[in-house]
Amino acid sequence: MSEHILSDEQTFWTHNYAQQAPRFDEQVASLAEQPRDNLLISSPLDINSEHDWITCTEGDAMRSLATFISEASALLKSAGGRRAQDAQEFLRAMQKRFFFLGTPEYKQSCQGIASNWEQHLETCPDSVINVYGPSEPTTQRAHSYNKVPLDIVECVSPALRERVITNPADWQTTEHAKLVAVDDWVISGATASRIASNAIFNALGHGKAALTKQLELHLLAAAPNQLGTQLVHLHSREQVFPGTVRSYFVTAPAERIAMNHWGMLVSGAHSSTDYALEMPIGHVRTLLKDQGQPLELPRLTYLQRSYR
Repeated sequence: MSEHILSDEQTFWTHNYAQQAPRFDEQVASLAEQPRDNLLISSPLDINSEHDWITCTEGDAMRSLATFISEASALLKSAGGRRAQDAQEFLRAMQKRFFFLGTPEYKQSCQGIASNWEQHLETCPDSVINVYGPSEPTTQRAHSYNKVPLDIVECVSPALRERVITNPADWQTTEHAKLVAVDDWVISGATASRIASNAIFNALGHGKAALTKQLELHLLAAAPNQLGTQLVHLHSREQVFPGTVRSYFVTAPAERIAMNHWGMLVSGAHSSTDYALEMPIGHVRTLLKDQGQPLELPRLTYLQRSYR
């Protein structure tokens, strides 16, 4: 008898995720067949550089990071001291657990979450999806958070899109309605709790208190120990999310490591900022430079983002 395989939609609603995220080394290996020729603008210097921005393909930027991790790991093998040990621990974790939410993964996850929303709307004819997100992408913090839900909404079938409501003033309460906050990923339970508080504040402010009992957080990528209701806050303790956390991609577990206290090793070219990757990679490069072994920063590290 053949084993029953759940669809992405079934897995998303029953197990809180749809797809296992590929490891970064697998993504780099796939470039031979899927070259990723879309262009990014990157700096080989640092976040404060006002010059030397270069254009490269997403594939070349990924190879640049893979090469940096390999070369830096080799150079640090014989290095001593706490800083070198911390850098080696971070690089080992990058080799094993890093996931890049690149252009194809971003499109796939947005389309996947839109399909999950469509399934819910089709299954429950009286249902609506009330989407939480800032109204205008005018600040550093708002840009990526606003982009993700709007891109997902655009993927929803036009026939169902009128039941996906992005304006809090128009949110509706029905038996099967959902209040869905959306982000690409969260680095800790504290981040998710802040998102939840803002969504609940908006619901209460518009007289929709019932929606606070129907809250979910939908992410493009999450660690398995961030799904459901327990979100790991690695600085202190687990925090309970007042709803359900679901994600399209599930990554390696979030585990606290040197140079990255949150343990989430995910990055993406679409996001407005990514200090969780930029800072530790910059620290590794500075350490090598101090030891007389300078390496050029990988092109995937400092990308020209919308507000820079």
